[in-house]
Amino acid sequence: MMTVYVGPSKTTNQAGNTGTFTAGDKSFFIIGSNNAPIYILLQHHYRKTRGICCRLDREWLSQKTNFTNVDLKLEFDFNVVTPGYSPLNTADLRLLVDADGDFTNATVLNTPTITINVSGSIVTITVPAAQLAAKPYFTLASVSLTTSLPVSVTGFAGACKNNTVPLVWTKQSGPANSFTIERSNDGVSFTAIGTLQSNVAGR
Repeated sequence: MMTVYVGPSKTTNQAGNTGTFTAGDKSFFIIGSNNAPIYILLQHHYRKTRGICCRLDREWLSQKTNFTNVDLKLEFDFNVVTPGYSPLNTADLRLLVDADGDFTNATVLNTPTITINVSGSIVTITVPAAQLAAKPYFTLASVSLTTSLPVSVTGFAGACKNNTVPLVWTKQSGPANSFTIERSNDGVSFTAIGTLQSNVAGR
């Protein structure tokens, strides 16, 4: 789902590439992912301490040598998850960068430090290379459930029974993680009422 490039626009071949390496010859920028599934990882401590509701489980590590561009583009294509995936609201999205890859103390990047653009199911982030120097790990996050990012969950159901509301769902993919159950009186402010540990493909 990730494409990296410099310059004003992505091109389909090298001949049409107008991007330049501002530091000149012998400049390098490389990334690799942990190959984790592309789904959200809910982490309550992000939501409580940094205002982040969720992030992609997939993480990337960058390495640069003599690379000083301020027009580095990170393109996340959610069509590889579901063609036409939505909604992706620009104002909700953030780039998390971290020094060691555990993201418990990640730095949250937003405008004006970076630029985030959404076109359909594609998110393009322009980030200065200097932001990935001391903190080379990065991933995409959201501050709102209106842009919850993909999670493979099916069969979600809830119904009132004896003055309670049993909730049932099935997670189809991803490693074991926990789900935080929240409730709201107005549909705007939510309060956590419990957590549920999942299995790899369990309820």
